[in-house]
Amino acid sequence: MPTLRSTDAEIIERLAIGDSLVVVAPPGSSVRVYHRPDQNPDSTVTGATTTFGPYPTTKTLHMKCTAGAVSFTVPTQPPTEPPAFVISSSAPSNADGRPDGTIYIQTA
Repeated sequence: MPTLRSTDAEIIERLAIGDSLVVVAPPGSSVRVYHRPDQNPDSTVTGATTTFGPYPTTKTLHMKCTAGAVSFTVPTQPPTEPPAFVISSSAPSNADGRPDGTIYIQTA
């Protein structure tokens, strides 16, 4: 398990769909765990072990150790993103040169 100390910068962990993050804060240690932009979850773990997740979508959690040192699990699988859509601007044209209204959608 990696360790995060109070002197370390905030770190960011991306969780894949169905993945969880386990944070272990021994007595005398604490860490703030939150998600931007909705701040859900926004939790401080002090002297305890807490599991965040699993989530039905990808989730980006921010962690900042505020006292002592804490350890955490690293997610086991890379996060998956929903497919991105690319809309083509080269639709077929009518005889008069105007687009014929066909929209092509391609997953990236």
